[in-house]
Amino acid sequence: MNSISFNTSFTHLLLLKIALVVSINTAIAGGGNIELNRFTEVDTSSAYNDNGGYYNASNHPNFNAFAALKTDGSITAWGDSDSGGTSPSGSGYTKIYSNAYAFAATKADGSITAWGALRGTDAPADSGYIKIYSTLIAFTAIKADGSIKVWGGSGHGDTSAPSNGVYTKVYSNTFAFAALKADGSITAWGDSNKGGSSVPAGSGYTKIYSTSSAFAALKADGSIKAWGDSRYGGTGAPSTGVYTKIYSTGYAFAALTADGSITVWGDSNKGGSGAPVGNGYTKIYSTGYAFAALKADGAIKSWGDLGHRGTAPSGNGYTKIYSTESAFAVIKADGTIAVWGDSGRGGTGAPSGNDYTKIYSTNGAFATLKADGSIKAWGDPNRGGTGAPAGSGYTKIYSTKSAFAAIKADGSIAAWGSSSNGGTAPAPNLVNTAGADQVAIIDFAITNITFSNLGGAIVSCTVAPALPAGLSIDSTTCTISGTPTKVRALSVYTVTAKDATDNTGSAIVSLTVNVQDPTISKLNRFTEVDVSSAYNDNDGYYNASNHPNFYAFATLQDDGSITAWGAPYTGGTGVPSGSGYTKIYSTMFAFAALKADGSIKAWGAKKRGGSGAPSGSGYTKIYSTKSAFAAINETDGSIKAWGISGSGGTAPSGNGYTKIYSTGYAFAALKADGSIKAWGDPSSGGTGAPAGNDYTKIYSTDSAFAALKADGSIKVWGSPSSGGTGAPAGNDYTKIYSTASAFAALKADGSIKVWGDSGSGGTDAPAGSGYTKIYSNWQAFAVIKADGSIAAWGDPDVGGTSPAGSGYTKIYSTDSAFAALKADGSITVWGNSNRGGADAPAGSGYTRIYSTGGAFAALKTDGSIAAWGDSDSGGTSPSGSGYAKIYSTWHAFAALKTDGSI
Repeated sequence: MNSISFNTSFTHLLLLKIALVVSINTAIAGGGNIELNRFTEVDTSSAYNDNGGYYNASNHPNFNAFAALKTDGSITAWGDSDSGGTSPSGSGYTKIYSNAYAFAATKADGSITAWGALRGTDAPADSGYIKIYSTLIAFTAIKADGSIKVWGGSGHGDTSAPSNGVYTKVYSNTFAFAALKADGSITAWGDSNKGGSSVPAGSGYTKIYSTSSAFAALKADGSIKAWGDSRYGGTGAPSTGVYTKIYSTGYAFAALTADGSITVWGDSNKGGSGAPVGNGYTKIYSTGYAFAALKADGAIKSWGDLGHRGTAPSGNGYTKIYSTESAFAVIKADGTIAVWGDSGRGGTGAPSGNDYTKIYSTNGAFATLKADGSIKAWGDPNRGGTGAPAGSGYTKIYSTKSAFAAIKADGSIAAWGSSSNGGTAPAPNLVNTAGADQVAIIDFAITNITFSNLGGAIVSCTVAPALPAGLSIDSTTCTISGTPTKVRALSVYTVTAKDATDNTGSAIVSLTVNVQDPTISKLNRFTEVDVSSAYNDNDGYYNASNHPNFYAFATLQDDGSITAWGAPYTGGTGVPSGSGYTKIYSTMFAFAALKADGSIKAWGAKKRGGSGAPSGSGYTKIYSTKSAFAAINETDGSIKAWGISGSGGTAPSGNGYTKIYSTGYAFAALKADGSIKAWGDPSSGGTGAPAGNDYTKIYSTDSAFAALKADGSIKVWGSPSSGGTGAPAGNDYTKIYSTASAFAALKADGSIKVWGDSGSGGTDAPAGSGYTKIYSNWQAFAVIKADGSIAAWGDPDVGGTSPAGSGYTKIYSTDSAFAALKADGSITVWGNSNRGGADAPAGSGYTRIYSTGGAFAALKTDGSIAAWGDSDSGGTSPSGSGYAKIYSTWHAFAALKTDGSI
């Protein structure tokens, strides 16, 4: 048996619920899965080693801080807080950009959040931006239509950006920006002495390159024009020749021709003279002060400032060159490393041995990865040249000017170098990888209550309070494992991971240990949705896929025949003959049963779905409003509907539909592309569905819909008094809950936004964050906090006033009251005293609560039942024990034993 069983039987008892205080490990909607800890688009190492020159990078790397995306699009940052080392809140970010002292992150909708030094934080408020570029202390963002917005530090391109034209790409040096139009003409802005003005006339330019204070543009015909500070290559570009690419130091340019010959200009002491003669060179690399060129046979020639270039190694067979600000390093074909240049910046001290696969750099040190993921570092000890982590399994290294950060495949991070520049790793950041809705069974081993760590290395893990007997926590991985030996009621545990400097990260785990569930006979399988499950298992009564039958029960026998009882006019009689039915669905007044071949039979109130079911087969699931059914055919995704037309009984044409949602009187269907089609009562959401696509799920009140987009934004329609207007702006929303007339949306950080009828929970949601689930009845919401206390809001007469105490683990509801279970199985109730809000049973040992419209019924571990509330709605307890599960209509309960008897 698996260590954690996923229990889908009828006697599904309390489940293990895992909810994180820290960010939840999900995918960024609409953008695919984001890798664990995806760093900025440009860091110091990539600027030096992947761009043909540090200043050719599209962004200036942050000098003093790191920032990385988590899988849910939230951001972790560390290092100098004044340079962006403290991350923004929220999630849904897709890319992070930088200048020397600030960060700017984009979301899927192209909106921007910036943080760090004030000169980098005045980002534009609108959306639609597709990429961000930077100088030393300014940003430029470009939209899909080619328009540009700038912000940041004075004199570095923060003002005077072009206000017209359609630009395709932006380039930068330290002090200025230059942008290309589709026709290859150039516009520049920023420091006029450093390339911000005096651009070459004409068009046909294809790419722009940079030193720290000048630009050089390459035309389609291979000619070059330069501008900017003459000391940095702004003059002296070759007037003849056909060049294919340009490289740069901080002070000079080097251009390659098709035959591999090199022409240079700029500061003669820093690469602007002394280039090797001849041809056959294939690529050029640079430090801040010198160049090194690679020939086709792998031989190397270097030139520039002697103190910053040294003497290149002899021989050939070299394939790529890496650099710090003042030194070069190269890996040979056998995996050994050769270095040259400034001895204090990595030009000496390379590790011996072989099997090295890649080299990374700060301004003054190198770090290299071996095939097994172990790391060696050398160079300036204050810039990451010492202190590399032991062990193996690292997959990539990033850097600021003076610190490294290495990441493993599981997302954990090790950092070293200057602590003020990011050399101290962030605190451990635990993320649940076990999943939710699980149950641990007594005497069966468990091994997979696990966490991944998206932060710094863990040196110890603890849990409080003590785990159930037989279970333990691994002190370095935080995995909970063992064989539980005793039943334990639902309890909340805090798992805390600590790093070497006592920084901590925590996650909350709620765990129940149960006896093995009894096997229930297939006899008497009830409808897919009943009143109790609509209230307690769907995040809001109207979020259930079916409206429960108010006045009758229907069950499947083990041969697939149907038995029903209750009010005859709502389906309590008149069941279809025959066998082979597999599922039963309901409206308020009728039933519809599905066979294995996808054919449908309906009975009950004829006008409310009891007749008019489609002929044929191939239907896979049935949905309902109060008075109509809708079914999707698996062959083409078309929809058939029947029942009252004004309640959704007339289906839309077309196909490709994948799922249907409903209010009381209208349907809304999602297509595979995330577009929405609605039909039914216009005042209940049957018209007015939002245009566009990328919607992922739809939620409902009695008369309004709320659709969640892939980027976490929300669109609503339907009755304004029931939440059809007033949805919160922004994104980062992960789930929506509802009462009959109001919505409540959870953000990724666990904060809550509400809208809709103020008397039904549409105002006064609790402040703060860290909430993980919301419960509701018709006019009030309730949420459990991390300490097990409850916050409630909405109509105070039906449960909108919070109960005292803590230690609560789950909340249940009737239409006008709540009942909460504690870890010991005791029950607290509040709300309308006539509808279950008073007279809860004393004692403990209750495992689950069920409800009708006006009464509760609680199961104990021995299968006995205690009921309370409206006596005409089931509020009087039955005798006996051995019951395994309870179902309900609006006014009655039906309790099932393991042998299938009722």
